[in-house]
Amino acid sequence: MSAKTDERIRKVGEYQDTTVRELSPAEIEGERSKICDLLGRRDNLEGALKATKAEYRAKLESIKDRIERALNTATTGRQEIEVDIEEWLTRGNEIVRVRADTGEVLTRRTATASELQENLFPPAPKPPKASKAAKGDSFPTSEEAFGGDGVS
Repeated sequence: MSAKTDERIRKVGEYQDTTVRELSPAEIEGERSKICDLLGRRDNLEGALKATKAEYRAKLESIKDRIERALNTATTGRQEIEVDIEEWLTRGNEIVRVRADTGEVLTRRTATASELQENLFPPAPKPPKASKAAKGDSFPTSEEAFGGDGVS
């Protein structure tokens, strides 16, 4: 080519293009290392995303449940509440379900055979709680507990 054909007169455009070059073994190893690092980061982010989704899904379900209960309460004019219930056997062989907080009798029914059966081995009564100030945090010695002289 002559100098006249290589002479630039004016710029008519500008853009970027992709070209290919051969990598050295050290550059290839660097790219492989980068892949391993990126795969680990991806896995960590996917795990965090799953945990976050589960957390928000649980929060959303809780809110949906509260909405449903509020809607039911507003519609029926009644509210469901959790209360402690006690069941008592009466002299008339009935089981009476009673609210523990108010004493209100909820239901009555005839006792079943297993409910009428006396327990031959009732559970041992719970020992009374001793105050820590009176006795400290230690266990009694064998003399204190059994009144012995400490000789076996």
